[in-house]
Amino acid sequence: MQQQPEPLQRTYLTAAIYLAGAAAYFLLVEVLGANFLITPLFMGGIMLVASTQRPRLLAPAVLLGCWGLAVLLLNRGVLSGNRTAAVYIAAFGLASLILLLLRRRLSPPIALEGAAVVMIVSGLALYASYDVAAFGRGWLWALVLALNAAGLVLAGHWRHRHAAFAAAG
Repeated sequence: MQQQPEPLQRTYLTAAIYLAGAAAYFLLVEVLGANFLITPLFMGGIMLVASTQRPRLLAPAVLLGCWGLAVLLLNRGVLSGNRTAAVYIAAFGLASLILLLLRRRLSPPIALEGAAVVMIVSGLALYASYDVAAFGRGWLWALVLALNAAGLVLAGHWRHRHAAFAAAG
């Protein structure tokens, strides 16, 4: 039996959350001049809101949120900047504890898949930002969110069309 695709309404709501987040993020960072270091915490917040429609986003949202909190604490001088690795490890430990407490809302393979993709992309983007200026600019990440929204809608329509053809035989 074929698994039914996610309802398009949920896909549209998730895409709307991403688009609203992209607009708010662009406004904050590019127009109002908020520090780019809010990025992981802000993106984690967007994903947390989107996880109400798409639960697979909960794990990466928690990881980004905890990492983002660590970034802000380090860069505001609340925690010692020469202990970055230790603070990040503690943040990921906190995220793991939160996810353990939320385990009933998670499907382990899907949660790990989402977390892996988001953290690998985030880590590589952070690494590249030291050499490629665009990776440290708000417009790029607003664009990534907007493209993600478009991709969700296109993929949702494709899944629904594919399911309809499969059901028709």
